[in-house]
Amino acid sequence: LELRDKFSLPLIATNDAHYLVKDHALPHELLLCIGTQKTMQDEKRLRFPAPEFYVKSPEQMQALFGELPD
Repeated sequence: LELRDKFSLPLIATNDAHYLVKDHALPHELLLCIGTQKTMQDEKRLRFPAPEFYVKSPEQMQALFGELPD
């Protein structure tokens, strides 16, 4: 927000998306296992902390960032 104010830039909210919809979280994990030659049982495998890395709707983004100033 500091840079936005300093340079009079518009605020843009984004999210870190690695798959299209929330239901793709498990298939994404399986693909990560294949790509890294690990199994789902491997506790040290590459994994995401939550199934939230999907493209969110404008309504979901508003709920997440709605309190920020325009």
